[in-house]
Amino acid sequence: PEAMADLIDRLDYDGRLRHVRDIEYLSWRFQNPLHAYRFIFAWKGTRLRGYLVLQSHRSDLSNREVVNLVDWEGESLEIKVQLLQTAIRQGRFQKLFTWGAMLCPEEKLLLKATGFVEVAQTGEEKWRNCLLLRPIQVQMLSRDWVIAGRNLMKLENWDIRLVYSMRG
Repeated sequence: PEAMADLIDRLDYDGRLRHVRDIEYLSWRFQNPLHAYRFIFAWKGTRLRGYLVLQSHRSDLSNREVVNLVDWEGESLEIKVQLLQTAIRQGRFQKLFTWGAMLCPEEKLLLKATGFVEVAQTGEEKWRNCLLLRPIQVQMLSRDWVIAGRNLMKLENWDIRLVYSMRG
């Protein structure tokens, strides 16, 4: 977690709203007893250059064929390519899933090039992957919801990852 948090701190921040991924959060997150996590790291000497986190469910009540790519960072797109290709090659997964809506265009193209396809969200699934917002103050219902100059109702203002969710 220390090296991962250090890498996140070193990377450019685009200003989108996101969860804090510091040492405390990462240490806590990956101790979830309902999930098993696997990590792929890219190092240069003693410095972490990138990581990819895979998650699967431990419960027999969950679909154990699905592995989720829950978090993914790298100093460059090339490092992210290497991490993803390693995960796919070594993992030989039946199903590898991730959320792609928040990724940059290059990452979306990378996922497509490696065989990822968009999954249509229909029926109950349509509401499974969503973010619910509600202002506490009633007068805010008639205004734009803005934090740090970013409209909360616009998806492009958010950096949402599976690792932040109950699913990941």
